[in-house]
Amino acid sequence: MTLPWYRRYPDNFIAGTVGLTLEEKGAYSLVLDLMYVRGGPVPDEPRYIAGVCNCSVRKWNAIRDRLIALGKIQVVDGFLTNHRAEEEIEIGRKIAREMA
Repeated sequence: MTLPWYRRYPDNFIAGTVGLTLEEKGAYSLVLDLMYVRGGPVPDEPRYIAGVCNCSVRKWNAIRDRLIALGKIQVVDGFLTNHRAEEEIEIGRKIAREMA
């Protein structure tokens, strides 16, 4: 289920990304957006995500490794995921079901 919009908490994002570089924040934000567009985890395909981020695969892999090390994203069964995004996606699904 693609979510055409999602709740975003700017204060939480800013506080949660203190210490990340501008590149890391941008890539993290795009990966989260991909999760919301897909309605769940994103395939851990470096070439695809590097393309979305408009960077080299080498650069994406470095950013990916740092985001994983910091607990911002996780790899589960070949997919990138984020606990908060998964919760928000489920809330969005619930709201959509209630409105239907």
